[in-house]
Amino acid sequence: MIINSYKVLLVLVAVAIFGCSDKNVENKEHTTSNISVTQFNSLTELFMEYPPLITGTEAKFLIHLTDLKDFKAVTQGTLAIEFVNQSGNKITVNEDRPARAGIYTPVIKFASPGNYTMTMTLSGAQVSDNIVVKDVVVYSSLSEAPKNEEDKSSLISFLKEQQWKIDFATEPAVKKVLQSSVPATGEIIAKPEYYSKVVSPVAGIILPKNNPNFPNPGSFVNKGTVLLNISPSADANSNIQKIKSDYLLAKSEYERVQNLFDRKAASQKRLDEAKFDFESKQASYN
Repeated sequence: MIINSYKVLLVLVAVAIFGCSDKNVENKEHTTSNISVTQFNSLTELFMEYPPLITGTEAKFLIHLTDLKDFKAVTQGTLAIEFVNQSGNKITVNEDRPARAGIYTPVIKFASPGNYTMTMTLSGAQVSDNIVVKDVVVYSSLSEAPKNEEDKSSLISFLKEQQWKIDFATEPAVKKVLQSSVPATGEIIAKPEYYSKVVSPVAGIILPKNNPNFPNPGSFVNKGTVLLNISPSADANSNIQKIKSDYLLAKSEYERVQNLFDRKAASQKRLDEAKFDFESKQASYN
């Protein structure tokens, strides 16, 4: 009797375990996700979310409305909602104002299954619009609703409530003719190998009367062409004399160091310094 009692107990435990297991599988099979709709209308953008619609069960709609004038939330106005299916069954509901800025939250209970067309009429001082959403499906039971096949756990959400707080704009992708050119300001310069910087050895003024053929930027010039004439200032003569004196002094020093270097009495570094100073002064003088 004791052995038989144990057998009966084991059978009951096994039935309980498998019964629970089957129940879990059934719940998993009927896991569903919310339906979302994004739609651009004449004056508003609609983003709407709602759970799978089952006859006899209340369903809460989250209707987000954006004013396309400034892409901000619709904050006032009445919203008349009408559902009509292919059999002519009709459900109407009216929302006097948004539950919170930009969001209407009507609760709907459908008595008959089918494919409904949802018509929303927004009336208000801020914006008025007529919104039609087709293919709103109502199921007879939860088992008929589509299963949740998409894992959104790794996605980053960007809620409408967050978007409305920043300046942004969105619009549907359409075919357009791209602008062939873009006006911009800039400077056209020559390649480094074709560029030379001319430095005047003296300060002065460029007078238009002395430069009737002054070349414009981008003009071609030949070697030896006079680009411009500089009218020297009052102290120009003294500057020229100083440049000439510096040149002659640098030349004399370079020749002296070259002579010492030839007799191994000066280092290569000293010769290079004297040569560099001479060539710099020579460029200014010439």
